[in-house]
Amino acid sequence: MKKQKTFQLALLGLFSALIILMSLTPIGYIRTGVVSVTLVHIPVIIGAIMLGWQAGLILGGVMGVFSMILALTAPGGWMDVLFQNPLVAIPSRMAMGLLAALFFMLFTRLFKGKKQLLSVGLAAAVSKFCSTILTLLSLVLVYHGELEQHTGRTAFAWLIGSVITVNGMVELVIGIVIAIPVCTALFKAEHRLVHA
Repeated sequence: MKKQKTFQLALLGLFSALIILMSLTPIGYIRTGVVSVTLVHIPVIIGAIMLGWQAGLILGGVMGVFSMILALTAPGGWMDVLFQNPLVAIPSRMAMGLLAALFFMLFTRLFKGKKQLLSVGLAAAVSKFCSTILTLLSLVLVYHGELEQHTGRTAFAWLIGSVITVNGMVELVIGIVIAIPVCTALFKAEHRLVHA
């Protein structure tokens, strides 16, 4: 039990450091000129699946705070500036971490512990999709006037169109593709450590 807690604490520190590193370097965001495509969600999702909902909230919070810092110091496009607001930057990222853990537990129970890869993939996909919706909703609620001015559409039309954008789908697919093998390897490492 002590080995497992040490392993989990080390993972929490590792994932937090990875989020910070990715947030402050070009490896965490692909700049498109409008809004950046983020890769920083990947350690949040993997960490939440591995460590549970409390860690998911922490890791999502770290991601949110550093996305806000990035928006303040080096925005990559006009929409990135909107993430200077903590109401836009932080809650949806915390929700993603929470939901990744909860959906993983739900899918694990539904599949009765079998098909772990499917549980990981579904948890990654659903939590990222929910986070995208929550982020877009917060943008619409806080900045509906700015969105209408920049896009020439109503905020609601922008919201619906943005749900199925390339950004959201790319982030979702990348999250699934990376989360499955990484979580599989980490689960095996944890199992070996606990039963050593």
